[in-house]
Amino acid sequence: MIDSIGRISGIVTKFKGLTTIGFANIVATTISGLFWLYIARLLGTTHYGEISYLIAVSGIATVISFLGSGNILLVYTAKGIRIQPAVYTIALAASAIAAVILFFIFQDIGVSLFVIGNVIFGLVTNELIGQKSYKQYSVYMISQKILGTVLAIVLYHSIGTSGVILGLSISFFLPIHRIYEIFKDNKIDFSLLKARSGFIINSYIMDISRAFSTTLDKLIVAPLLGFALLGNYQLGVQFLSLLGILPGIIYQYILPHDASGNANIKLKKAAILFSILLAILGIVLAPIFLPLLFPKFTEATQVIQILSISIIAATINLTYISKFLGSEKSRIVLIGSAIYLSIQISLIIILGKIMGVNGAAIAVVIATFSETAYLVSVDRFIRKKVKIPIKEPSENPVILLEEKKVDNTDRFHFKYSIPLLISIGIISILLRLYYFPYNVPLTLDALNGYFFSATDISIIGHLTASTTGPHDGWPIFLSFFFTIFRFDNFLDYMTLQRGITVGLSVLTIIPVYLLYKKFIEKPYAIAGASIFAFDPRVIQNSLLGITEPLYILLLSSAFALYFASKRKLIYISFTLVGLSSIIKAEGLFVFIPLIVMFYIRNRKENKIVLKAILAATIFILLLLPIALFRISTQGNDALTARILEGTNQVLTTSHDTGTFAFLKIAAENVIKLGGWSLVPIFMILLPIGLYFFIRERDIDKLTILVIIILMLLPVIYALAFNPDIRYMYPLFPLFSLVTAFTIKKALGKTKSQNLFLILIIGTILVASAAFLEVKKFDYEHQREAFGIAYKVIAVSGGVNSYYPEDSYIIPAELPEKWPALKSSIEFKTVVIPIDGFNSLTEYIKSSEKNGLTDLVLDGQKNRPSFLNDAYYHQEKYPYLVEVYDSSKDGFKYHIKIFKIDYNLFNSLIH
Repeated sequence: MIDSIGRISGIVTKFKGLTTIGFANIVATTISGLFWLYIARLLGTTHYGEISYLIAVSGIATVISFLGSGNILLVYTAKGIRIQPAVYTIALAASAIAAVILFFIFQDIGVSLFVIGNVIFGLVTNELIGQKSYKQYSVYMISQKILGTVLAIVLYHSIGTSGVILGLSISFFLPIHRIYEIFKDNKIDFSLLKARSGFIINSYIMDISRAFSTTLDKLIVAPLLGFALLGNYQLGVQFLSLLGILPGIIYQYILPHDASGNANIKLKKAAILFSILLAILGIVLAPIFLPLLFPKFTEATQVIQILSISIIAATINLTYISKFLGSEKSRIVLIGSAIYLSIQISLIIILGKIMGVNGAAIAVVIATFSETAYLVSVDRFIRKKVKIPIKEPSENPVILLEEKKVDNTDRFHFKYSIPLLISIGIISILLRLYYFPYNVPLTLDALNGYFFSATDISIIGHLTASTTGPHDGWPIFLSFFFTIFRFDNFLDYMTLQRGITVGLSVLTIIPVYLLYKKFIEKPYAIAGASIFAFDPRVIQNSLLGITEPLYILLLSSAFALYFASKRKLIYISFTLVGLSSIIKAEGLFVFIPLIVMFYIRNRKENKIVLKAILAATIFILLLLPIALFRISTQGNDALTARILEGTNQVLTTSHDTGTFAFLKIAAENVIKLGGWSLVPIFMILLPIGLYFFIRERDIDKLTILVIIILMLLPVIYALAFNPDIRYMYPLFPLFSLVTAFTIKKALGKTKSQNLFLILIIGTILVASAAFLEVKKFDYEHQREAFGIAYKVIAVSGGVNSYYPEDSYIIPAELPEKWPALKSSIEFKTVVIPIDGFNSLTEYIKSSEKNGLTDLVLDGQKNRPSFLNDAYYHQEKYPYLVEVYDSSKDGFKYHIKIFKIDYNLFNSLIH
């Protein structure tokens, strides 16, 4: 017992400073958290949102006035440099100017005093931590929170909501006497600041970035969603701050120690593990206690659950920030803050429009983990860079140095490969989100083939005859997400479906980069990854919510594992190819070259036949269950049957039209459509890269070429019968690899290779963005077509086809309450084709029995002339009665709906 007490006492003594800071921050944050929760309950959502908005404005003004003083005092005070008077002078002067400006804007003395007081309190407390005067710091922290709580509550009951900010402002002036002592005992020496201007500027910019990341969200949410929803969002943020007590304490403790050279690795790891527990507690406890404590904040429960996830990444970030700042590498932290801020603000604007406060919370989570990815990557790069390999002593050190020099000049080294790859990923996400079709429903295959099947599977829990088909792998995968996420309308589920394909498309950057590294140096591998990431057609395809992104991700991952240095990973590659064949039957054309080349590459190994059989068995066993189920429900396996069916179609068509004529048409389609799919990047760079790719032949490159040739076979067949360039997209990862060899050749003899690499990636981005802008979809037109579809189904039982706008009729008929089984939906409006008709009379007579009741006319050039004649000269058709004109509802898409008077029509034609 005595030994145990002694051990505990030893631990407490060892981390005395940490326990002191911890106690102070726990008590202070608890007081502050309970105060804000009490105020939230007292004020309600709207007034709480208004207070949060003013606090956010004051917070930004404070940080701008603070001039990065916090990190400056923490680092240089710990190093024993008397920099305080100069820092205090500039910060106090700036806060006074900011206070005056805010007073003229808001006419609220509390807001102005908040800035000055907050700066004073921040200067003193950061100096105390830098000096490791943890007891004094604790006294000030706890005293300020108690005083602020008491004053804010008293003044609220005395003068109203403005008293809350005023009370908090006054409490910040508690340590003002220490400001006097600093100036009394020390001279102001601005030269100390000048000598450290680089660190100070970076620290200042980093603080501003941090301030924007914690306050700018409120300034955006308020005008975007209103003060009531801002109140819900701020309550979630307040709970997040409670969860962040321990990580914040540890950051304040470890930063001076990092600056002094003490890394505290075990403490940092413990903090990260504890943050995982905190995240779990936030997710589990929020729906239990929040409705009981805050019944008015109905939107805050999910916000807290979502934000809780970010505490893990935030804790990791603080440990790395402390490490970098301690070694005065503030630029790295600054870049991380910029990444966080840019992603957070962009996603709040984008997701906030779609998902409200939940979207804003998701934006915080994504931004936090993005910063984590950046900081971890940079740290790994730095450690790898400074690591010196241990070698046996050389008898001739001069020769060793010469050999090392030659090795370094033979290869193109790029210092920031991982950060650049992360940047490419972030930009590719932002590009996709910029062109994301918000509030536009899915149509055609994305709706009928995948959305309905995924919904049915998520409700029923298993495959059925109606949900089985050649592409049922994608609905099965999608149904998992439909089961996890619950919304109350079909548009949110459709947005989720599109969001998943966007995420899958961006994730593909990782396996393609790993694949490219096996064939080419890292810088060129990054260039190849950027070609794929920024390809405009890949971006457009990822927004459709269909199969290709998942199919391409699986194939790219399979290729990366197939060529990996660890030979056992090759069996996982066959697993992924099997899964890809469930997504699209064309995966069979990848399996064939892989298994053949697997045998050829390793034919000299022992038991290679057994290994090839094992790989093939893995592939077949994955396909067997779904194939048997398809046979039992559909009559064929939708794999080999499709190949046989396609072969039969080729033979039949060539027999009917003539072999030469068929081959000519097929060749024209393949060349024209396949060539068009290669614009703008592959058209020029791919042929050149192919030459350099095959010039130095080896078995791996030969394997890639065989895979490309075999994958082209179903593409040629598809383009011959169906002019859709989507069949080319699975080849784009391999095309990007070949194209990277063009870039390698172009940069091989240049001096400023790093600069030119960045310029090439930038050029690829600009070319893709220009193509996307020229060929972008008119989403506003599609939204209007969807809105008009509701008018169509309201007045019509059967209408003429007016593709593609008529594809929104089915989504318009979906029930408001979702999810629902497709079989339970009653589709009342039928769309009757207009193909093969030459006159309106002929079309109406033939279509009456099919249920035609109305004509939907828009006068577009691609419509039959007899329909456009009725649109522009309706007086010639007395049996057409106009029942709707979209221009009267303010739509730019001008459409007219005419009811067919069959009595008058029949009397006129007889």
